[in-house]
Amino acid sequence: MEFKKFKQIFNGLFMLLKCGLAIGIIVIVEVHLYHVYIWKTANGVYFTAWASCAISGSAAGSNLCEYTYAVAGFSLLLQIVAAFFLFVECCGGFTKWIELAIHGVLAAWWIACSIVISDAVKDTNDKGWSQENWRNAVAIMSWVAGLLSCFIAFICLIDSLKCLAGCCAGMKKKHEMEQAAKEHHDQPGHQQMNRDEAQKAVAV
Repeated sequence: MEFKKFKQIFNGLFMLLKCGLAIGIIVIVEVHLYHVYIWKTANGVYFTAWASCAISGSAAGSNLCEYTYAVAGFSLLLQIVAAFFLFVECCGGFTKWIELAIHGVLAAWWIACSIVISDAVKDTNDKGWSQENWRNAVAIMSWVAGLLSCFIAFICLIDSLKCLAGCCAGMKKKHEMEQAAKEHHDQPGHQQMNRDEAQKAVAV
């Protein structure tokens, strides 16, 4: 199987998985972690409390849930753009580098998000808040999305380097052909032939 087909199949599959993960994260946060009642402990006593975001470890703060929404939504948007470049190539392979840039940004975006969410989840779990399983699920899904993004970006990097190598080889071959043609033109026999043809043309 040629590399182009390999890239389209595996990157397409991983992009679908990432879309599923992003949607799953949005649903989990919306249903189980954003503006919900939770169980928490204080001096060994369990009681219910209202939490704006059950990831952040603060009953009043909702920034982390909104940040998670932004990361997942941004990822879905760029996946749609990247899907176009996965099957369309133009501008002499320039689209391959655009595709690499998109997936590189997504990889960095998801890895940064995973680190932030994992730290917040650990702190919140240590406080004894309920919904621990859902928080852990969001952290794990974020890391999986980040790793998939890195793998996709790596495949795009290989494809871009192959394209660059092909362009360089083509330019080198063209230069060699031009050099060979120039050397052939500069040979004495070829020059004599050109003079003879010119004299015949004048005689006519």
